Amino acid sequence: MQLSFAYLWQLFLRSFQEPRAAMAQVLSLGISRQTLWQLLLFTCTISVVVSYITGSFLPQPQLPDGTEASQISPFRLGLILLLSQGLLLFLGTVVAGKIAHGQGSFDDVLTMIIFQQLIMFVLNLFQLLIALVSPAFAVMFGLSTLVVLIWQLCQFVAEVHGFKSALAVFLWGCVAVILISFALAPLMISLGLVPLEGV
Repeated sequence: MQLSFAYLWQLFLRSFQEPRAAMAQVLSLGISRQTLWQLLLFTCTISVVVSYITGSFLPQPQLPDGTEASQISPFRLGLILLLSQGLLLFLGTVVAGKIAHGQGSFDDVLTMIIFQQLIMFVLNLFQLLIALVSPAFAVMFGLSTLVVLIWQLCQFVAEVHGFKSALAVFLWGCVAVILISFALAPLMISLGLVPLEGV
């Protein structure tokens, strides 16, 4: 099947209206694993570029000493994105697939991650356009889309693994993220992704 712009846009809109049905539609494409890895690299790269550009237009948070925090570098932004995608891949395959007896395969979970990464890329483009007009409103847009993306991700995971309840996915996901975050804290500190004095 040729993936036209109209088809992808229809999938994008459907992911907010019927997220489980949209995920099932994406999985039915049967994309090969080699193509999936290429798509993952591509989506991560363009997401880092757009996120960095958008961040340059947004107000930076204030540090305790009153100075403005500097924008995170593209290299660190890329590391954070890769770590988050790796964590999601682990949760989606090992935790949901093995422990919770989910039906989804490794390729299914990888497809899910790429699909939502593409959705995030489109939302980042919208945020960039908003930031050109109103940086403050762009921040509010980013926070609101984060809530929607979390809800959407729970629906995706439920569809991939054949779970009935997306709420249960959210609750178990919170527990797993908290536990893994404690385990990954030393690594993130050593990479400079988390300031030592903030831990």
